[in-house]
Amino acid sequence: VIDEGDTLRVQVVAVDPDTPPVALRYALGAGAPAGMTLDPATGVLEWTTTEDDGPETHVVSVTAVQNDGSGLSDTRSFGVTVREVNQAPVLAALPDREVREGDVVRFGATATDADRPAQTLTFTLAAGAPAGASIDPNTGEFLWAVPPQAGATTNDLEVVVTDSGPGNLTDSAPFRLVTRPRFRVVINEIMYRPSAANGGYVELLNASTTTPWDLSGIRLDGRDLEYVFPAGRVLAPGELVCVVADVGAFRAAHGPAPAVAGAWTGSLGAGGDVLRLVRPGTGGAPDEILDQVRYESVAPWPVAAAGGGAALQLVDALEDNDTPANWSAAASYDGPRELVSMTGTWRYYQEGPVGADWRSPAFDDASWSQGAALLYVENSDLPAPKNTALQIGQPTYYFRTRFTLPTVPGNATLQLSTIIDDGAVFHLNGREILRQNVATDAEVNFNTFASSVVDNALLVGPVTLPTAALVAGENVLAVEVHQVNAGSSDIVLGAELRLEGGTVVAFTPGAPNTGVRDLPDLPDLVLNEVHPMNTAGITDAAGEREPWIELHNRGPLPVVLDGWSLGNSLAEPTAFAFPADTVIPAGGFLVVFADGEPSESGPDGLHTPFRLDAAGGLVVLARDQPGGVAVVDYLRYGAASADQSLVPAGDDPARVGLDAEPTPGAANRPAGNRAPTLAPVADQTVAPGGTLDLVLSGADPDPGQTLSYSLSSGPDGMTVDPSTGRVLWTPGPGQVGRFDVRAVVSDDGTPVLSASAGFAVTVAAVPPLVVVPEVTAEGITLAWPTLAGRRYRVEVATELGASGWEPVVELTADGAGLSADVALDPGVDVRLYRVVELP
Repeated sequence: VIDEGDTLRVQVVAVDPDTPPVALRYALGAGAPAGMTLDPATGVLEWTTTEDDGPETHVVSVTAVQNDGSGLSDTRSFGVTVREVNQAPVLAALPDREVREGDVVRFGATATDADRPAQTLTFTLAAGAPAGASIDPNTGEFLWAVPPQAGATTNDLEVVVTDSGPGNLTDSAPFRLVTRPRFRVVINEIMYRPSAANGGYVELLNASTTTPWDLSGIRLDGRDLEYVFPAGRVLAPGELVCVVADVGAFRAAHGPAPAVAGAWTGSLGAGGDVLRLVRPGTGGAPDEILDQVRYESVAPWPVAAAGGGAALQLVDALEDNDTPANWSAAASYDGPRELVSMTGTWRYYQEGPVGADWRSPAFDDASWSQGAALLYVENSDLPAPKNTALQIGQPTYYFRTRFTLPTVPGNATLQLSTIIDDGAVFHLNGREILRQNVATDAEVNFNTFASSVVDNALLVGPVTLPTAALVAGENVLAVEVHQVNAGSSDIVLGAELRLEGGTVVAFTPGAPNTGVRDLPDLPDLVLNEVHPMNTAGITDAAGEREPWIELHNRGPLPVVLDGWSLGNSLAEPTAFAFPADTVIPAGGFLVVFADGEPSESGPDGLHTPFRLDAAGGLVVLARDQPGGVAVVDYLRYGAASADQSLVPAGDDPARVGLDAEPTPGAANRPAGNRAPTLAPVADQTVAPGGTLDLVLSGADPDPGQTLSYSLSSGPDGMTVDPSTGRVLWTPGPGQVGRFDVRAVVSDDGTPVLSASAGFAVTVAAVPPLVVVPEVTAEGITLAWPTLAGRRYRVEVATELGASGWEPVVELTADGAGLSADVALDPGVDVRLYRVVELP
C-alpha cells in the first residue's frame, strides 16, 4: 500500500531447486501498470506512482523463468493499493474592482484542481461580504447589485473554493470592491407651460441620501436654453433647487421658500424639449451627459402639464427619468375611483389562526388560496353573486386584497360598502379602519366571536372613512371575518371600497413631488428598430417577409418580459402581451413580427395581432406598474420606404431617425455619416531613380462630403496629395526591396469616418542595358535585358555623334527581356542603332 507520488520498490526472489541451480530471469506479466519496471537479472521491481494511478488497487503478476531454454517458470501475483493523496485546489487571483452605486458586478472566479479523477469544486464567499453579494457554488459566478444608495464604501471580500476530496481542502483569493457614489442629481420637475407669465422652471433634486454633489460649472441645456451653475454651488443630499425663466415672476407665483439657483437664457420648449445636465469636458475630452429628459406635450407624456396648470413631476428619482412611465402630472385627481369591487379577487386563509403580521402590507400571502367575491358558505340568496365557496368550521377567516393608487389626493374620503356574515374587522395597510358587528372594546384574535348573529348577509353602507391610511402605490385591504359562535353554519365576505372627491397639488417647486412612490426597477430596455415595409430582409418561420419590431436590452442583467406588452396605439398599449417567461439576455435583442398574424406565434418567433402601417404610425412598449399600464418607450414614425428601418434618435422627443440599413438582432447603424470607400490599389514595381505615379480613387455614399487622402504607412519620401489622392515617389539607390503602403481616405462628416487600402511597392535594381545584335539576310535583331514595366525605344542614325537619332519602335517590357527586328536599308552604307531606356 503506497500513496500517490511515492515509489514502490520490491525485491522479487526466486530459487531453482536443481543442482546446480539454473540462472533465472524475471519478467512482468501482462497488465502491469504503466511505468512499472522489473530488472530481469536482479528481480528488483520499481514503480513511481502518479496522480493517475490512485485511488485504485492494481494486480501485478511477476514470473521467474529458467534461462536454459526449457521454459520452466513460476508466477506469483500481488496487489498494490495506491491511496489518493488529496491536493488543494488553486483559485486564480482576483483583481480589485471599483464600481458605482447601482452597478451590477458580475465576474467568474476560476479554480483548478490537479486531482484525478476530477473532484467537485464548490465556491463560497467568506464572512464579511456585503449584503446581497452572492457566488454560484457550482460555476463561481460572482454577482452583486450594488445598492443605489451605497455611497462611498470599501468592501474587502474573499472567495473560497473547496474540493470534494479527503479533508475538503480549500484555497482562497481576497479582493477589494470599492464603491463610488453615482451622480444622483436629476431633473425632478418641469413647468414648461405655466399659467403665470414667465413662471416656468426646472427643478433639480439630489436624490442621494448620503452624498452632496458639487454643481460648479455644470450646465442645464435645452434646445434653446442654457444655465451654468456658479462655482461653489453644492447640492446637499435630498436638496432641491430651481432654475427659472424669470426670478421675479417665479417669486411672485411661488413665494420666497423654493431655492432658486438663477435664471436661464433662452426659452423652455412649450411643445417638447430635450433637457440635459452636462459636465463640460476638460483637456479635449468630450462633454459628459449626467442626466437627460426628452419630453413632449402630447401623450404618452402626461398631458395635464401641457397647459392644464400642472408640472411634470418625477415619480421615482432612482429610476430612469427619460421615459414617460416615470412622470406624472395632474391638476385634479384623475386616478381610480373604485379601489376594491364587490366581486373583486381576494386571497383567503381558512386553515386556523395566523400570525399578527398578516395585516401588514409586507406579509407574503402567495401561499393562500385565491378567489373572487362573494366568498361564502350560504344557501340563501345574497345581494351580489356568490363566486367562491369556503369551508365551514373555524371561528375566524382571513382575507387580503390589493389595489394601487398613483397618488393620494387631498380632501378625499373613502366609501366602504360591505356584505358580511357575521362580523368583521377591516385593516388598511396594517391600520384598523372599521369594525362591523364586533365589539369595539374587544381584543380581537382567532377565537373572538361576532357581537350578534346575522341571519342572511345584507348590503351595508357605504360608510365614510378617512384616507389617512392610504399610500401612493400599492395598498393592502385586510379583513378578518368572525363567526357568531362555534356552531355557525354560514360565512360571507364581500366589500366595495371607493374614493370620493379629492384634489392634487399640481406643482411643488422646492417641495417633494405629489406622486412620489417606488417603482419596480426600470431595466434599460428600448424599442431599438422598427421595420414597417420588409420586402428583402429577414423571413419568419413561414418563410414570409413581414414587418417587425426589435427590442434591445442595453442593461447588464436579463429582462423577463412578464407584464410587458407592445401596441400600435396609445388606446391599446397592451395589444400584444409577451408570453410568460420571455427573456431578453443582457445586451440581447428580440425581434417580434408585427404582421397581424398572432396565430403564428410560437417557439420559432413572436407575432403581434396588429400590423405596422408603412404610411406611418406609432409603436409603444408598455408594462404593468403601480398606477396601471405605463408606456416605457415609443417610436412615432412617418411614411417609410421599402426596407427602411426606423431607430431612436437622440434629440428628437418622438425618438425616431433612420437606420443606414436594417440590422435585426444586431446593433443599429444610424443613418447620418457613412464611411467612404477606397478602390483597391494594385501592387507596383519601380526602379531606383524611377518615379512611382498613381492616383487613389475614393468615394462617399453621403452627398456633399469632402474627401481627403493620407498615408498611414509607406517608405521615406513617398507623398500623397490630400485633395487629389495622387501618390508620388522616386526611390533612391539604397531603397531596393519591398515596401508596404497603407493609403487612407477620410470624409468630413460627424464623426469623421475613414477607409483604407494596402498595396506593396517593389523597388528592383535595373539590369545593365547590354544590347546583343544578330544580323540576318532580312535585317538586324536587337535583344536586351529588361525590368518589367519599363519602356524602351529603338533609335537609328547614319553617323556616329549625330544629333538627329530617329525612333524606330517603342516597347514596354513585361518580363526579363525584349527584342526588336529592324529592316536593312540597302542604299545606306553605314547604319547605327541604339536602345534608350525611357523614364
